[in-house]
Amino acid sequence: MALGLPLALLFLFIVIVTALTLAGMLICGIVLGVISAGRIKKKKAAHQKAGAAEIIMAAGSVLLLLVPVSVGGVIAADHISLAVQRTAYRSFADKWRNEHMWSDTQALKDCFVPLLEMSDKNDREGLINAFSENLRGAELEKEIDDFLSSCPKGLSECEDIEYQTAGSWGGDGTESMNGRGTASADGVTYYISVSVVYRDDKDPENVGIKFFSVESERAYAKKETDSHKLICYKDASVPVRMVGGHHIEYSESRDVIPYSELLYIMKSCETIDEIIKIHGDPNSIVSSGEVYGSIDYYYETEPDGERPRYIRIHAAHNGKIYKKLSYICSDDDLHNTYFDEDGKLTEQE
Repeated sequence: MALGLPLALLFLFIVIVTALTLAGMLICGIVLGVISAGRIKKKKAAHQKAGAAEIIMAAGSVLLLLVPVSVGGVIAADHISLAVQRTAYRSFADKWRNEHMWSDTQALKDCFVPLLEMSDKNDREGLINAFSENLRGAELEKEIDDFLSSCPKGLSECEDIEYQTAGSWGGDGTESMNGRGTASADGVTYYISVSVVYRDDKDPENVGIKFFSVESERAYAKKETDSHKLICYKDASVPVRMVGGHHIEYSESRDVIPYSELLYIMKSCETIDEIIKIHGDPNSIVSSGEVYGSIDYYYETEPDGERPRYIRIHAAHNGKIYKKLSYICSDDDLHNTYFDEDGKLTEQE
């Protein structure tokens, strides 16, 4: 779970104030030491003893220098100790077990590209060590062998690689995170997913990767599922199309519905069965599964200039349409135009 913004800002403020204070003490100590040394030198040249003022200034200089130098020494020793400790790490999972993680974003940065690098290098041991110790064994090793034999190479070096956190949760000394991203190789877009536990105070052996997958756009559209911990689906015999920024399984076997007609049925129909009865099966049906209990129905409509245009109708398993969660979109358009609860567009085009 990411560190709260107010707490993060407070921590940053404390660090900045502390650093400025130590820097100020160091500078003042140096300046005071130079001045006191100069005064003492002049008195020696005049065959005079250092007075109380020079002694006080010298003592003050030492005291001012003592704090930042001591703190700097402690920090340096800590960094050296940490550097030595890190030489024994076999993977980022060891880092998570031994160092405090401030955010799920950092945890994702630690593992996302390195996992792809391990895949590119056929680093079997690296992948084994990346998974939590509780999951390691013959079954995981078999899955890793299958994964490495089928996973496309070079994804870690793709210039268009993107990734972000897709959810985090935790509490009572545990922190978990899901991440998703994409990368392209040889003209194919691959969807990458990872699920991790990056903190578990009660069971450190639970820390590490829980799931890692690489799916081609066709396999992603097929939405295959199983109980594996590490999978690679490179292809699937399904027609796909980019709609609303995602590849989905898509059927071309129907006519394009006029745009004005689609706007009309969103106002007049309350269930998806009514729409199917009028216009037939949709171009695509995407279920969000039993957990979320809803289904998306996609119909193609008249293009917006040169760009294709679709309507996503969001409905419950019983067929009731959630109009406020339905929208008009293009192929890669993430700025969708939604409907209100009466089926009217919230933004007129």
